[in-house]
Amino acid sequence: MIYKNFARSNEEVSLLGFGCWGIGKSMWVGAEDPESKKALHKAIEQGVTLFDTAYVYGMGHS
Repeated sequence: MIYKNFARSNEEVSLLGFGCWGIGKSMWVGAEDPESKKALHKAIEQGVTLFDTAYVYGMGHS
């Protein structure tokens, strides 16, 4: 995995990020928690450290 400084900080994050909108359940048809958790764990295992999430993704579910 390649890492870069985030914005103008000294915090390094993975160049690839994981978008969590699909984990929002109510906003994404077919999203099941067990599969979403597997995907999250796989991303972490692969070195992903940048996760895009927001309260509005499933009203906090993601």
